[in-house]
Amino acid sequence: MKFFATLLAVAPLATSVMSRAVDTLDTRQNSCIGSTYPVLSVNHVDRKEIQGEIDHRGSLGWIATPDVSVIFDFGATTPANPRLNFQILNKNSVTWKAVILSNYVDTITTPARETVRISIDAARQVGADSIPTFLDGCVQLPRLDGTWYVQMES
Repeated sequence: MKFFATLLAVAPLATSVMSRAVDTLDTRQNSCIGSTYPVLSVNHVDRKEIQGEIDHRGSLGWIATPDVSVIFDFGATTPANPRLNFQILNKNSVTWKAVILSNYVDTITTPARETVRISIDAARQVGADSIPTFLDGCVQLPRLDGTWYVQMES
């Protein structure tokens, strides 16, 4: 009986805390992809620095592989709204791909302090034809300082 009374007292508090956490998460996301899947490790192979485009609120077209092309638009990316708009096209019908964004204080001596992974499905095979997968979206960057890089997941 004592356990049941304790449970009744704690349940509303837990529900209240969890609903605030979800509200905060939804507000922070602004309908963008949040931290999608965790990135286990990041290497320095074939990465491209994008910090200059972030600082100048420009855009960047990037042919990541012969099958994957990416467009980043930093025009709306500000410290108050660290939103990064992107378009990714995957023409590979065999495998899905992922674009990794990583942030460093010092790329030589420190590991990545933030990583964001954006995955895109493989192209669809319809008979003899391959229909590319197109992803048009945005992601909330956890911070804008330091140096940001982009690379394909290996």
